[in-house]
Amino acid sequence: MTHHRLRFGFARHSGRLSARQARWLVTRYLSGVEPHQADAVRVYADETTRQVADVQHLAESAAAVFRHISKHLRDFAPPPSHIYLLPPDRKLTGKHFVQVFRWGAVVDGSACLYCDTPRQLNTLVCRELVRASLPASFGWHFFMDTGLAEYLTRIGDDTFYADVAMVLDNQPMYSLDDILAGYAPVASAGSFAHFLTERFGWEVWRHFAEDISRFAKKVPFLLACIPSRQWLLKRTTGLSETVLGVQWMDFAEPHCRLLAPELRRASAERHLIRLLYEEDDFKECVQACTRYLSAHDMAVSVVLYAVSSYMRLGDYRSALEVLSVYLNELPPWHRARAHLWLGALWELLGDRSSALRHFELARGLSDPWNIMGTQAEHCSADPSAAAKRLVTEQWLPFEQWRKRGHNDTAPVLYLPARHSRPIFTVHYALLETG
Repeated sequence: MTHHRLRFGFARHSGRLSARQARWLVTRYLSGVEPHQADAVRVYADETTRQVADVQHLAESAAAVFRHISKHLRDFAPPPSHIYLLPPDRKLTGKHFVQVFRWGAVVDGSACLYCDTPRQLNTLVCRELVRASLPASFGWHFFMDTGLAEYLTRIGDDTFYADVAMVLDNQPMYSLDDILAGYAPVASAGSFAHFLTERFGWEVWRHFAEDISRFAKKVPFLLACIPSRQWLLKRTTGLSETVLGVQWMDFAEPHCRLLAPELRRASAERHLIRLLYEEDDFKECVQACTRYLSAHDMAVSVVLYAVSSYMRLGDYRSALEVLSVYLNELPPWHRARAHLWLGALWELLGDRSSALRHFELARGLSDPWNIMGTQAEHCSADPSAAAKRLVTEQWLPFEQWRKRGHNDTAPVLYLPARHSRPIFTVHYALLETG
C-alpha cells in the first residue's frame, strides 16, 4: 500500500500517471461499483462520490456530446467510453488530475467540491473529454481545441452566449485576435466555432486537420512552421480573418438578443469583478461586488471575490460580515470552507471562542470525504497558525487564474502539454493541513 502511495505521489508531482498506476487506482477505489450508463458511456463512482456529483447526468451529458462527435467527426479519434470518478486521496494535496487513456478517463471526483454546482463539474469534464477526441494538432490553435470543445459541450446551453454578449457590448475590451488566441472568455471561442460550423459545415474541421497534418509531416520538429491561424482560415473558408470576424459578430448578435437582459448584465458585471481582482484593484472590486449583490441574485464567485478582496485589504471585520450574511446560501462544501474562513477571521479579531465554534461547525458540515473536517481539526489544534494560513490560502479558482499569468480563459481542467493521449490537470490548491 505504501509503495503505491509513494508512486502515486510522484506521479502527481510530475503531472503523469502510468497506465498501470491508473488501473491500480481504479481497482483500489472502485472495485464492484455499478456503472451509471447512458448510451455507450459508462460513469463509475462509489457511494460517497455519488453524494456530491450528479453521476447519471454526467453520463448523459457525455453521451450527448459523443453523439455529435460520432455523427460529424467520426474520422477523429473516439473519446473514451468509460469515466472513473475516484474519491480524493486526502493525504496527497495540491494538484489533482484527470487523465485519459484508451480504456477510459480517470477523474478525481473531489473536483466537484470546487465547482458551484454538479452541472458545472459535468461541463468541465465533458469539455476535456471532447478535447481528448480531437486531433492533437488542434491544440496549437485555441479556437479549434478549446473553442470546438466548448461548442460541442454546450450545445443547447441557454447561457452559452452570455460572455459573447459582453464582448459585443464592449468591443474595445477584446479583439477577434484576443478571442481566438485565448485571451478572452472561452465560450467566445466556442461561439466562433459555432459560426464556422454553421457557415461552412462540419467539413471545415476536417480541412483544418488535413492542412495541419500536411505541414507537420514536412517539418515535424519545427513548431514555428505550424500553419498560422490566418492562413488556415483563409485557405479553408476563402475569407480573411477580418471578414470572418465581422460575419461572426453578425452571427452572434441575434443569439445574444435571445438572452434575458438581466443575465446579460450580470455576466458582464461578474467579468468586470474578475478583472478588477486580477489587477489587484481590491477597493474597486469590493464596490463592484457590493453593487452586484444588491442588484442580482447571490453568486458564489462574487461573494468569494468580495471576501478575498477585504482580506487582501486587511479589513477582516468587513470580510467576516459579508461571509456571515451569505453563509447559508453557499453550496454545502463551500459553506464548510466558509466556516474555516470565519474561524480564521474571528481568531485574527481576537475572539478565540468564536473561532473555535466555527472550526467545530466546519467539522460538522465537512464533505463526504471529510477533507474540510480534517482541516478543521488542525485549525482547532493551533488556531493562530491556521488563521494566518487561511487568510492567504490560494484555494479559490480565481487565485489559480492569477498563478497562470492572469489567463482567465483557461478552464479549470486544462492542458499543461499535448501528448498522443492528453493529460489534464485540475488546479484547485487544496493546501497541506499538517
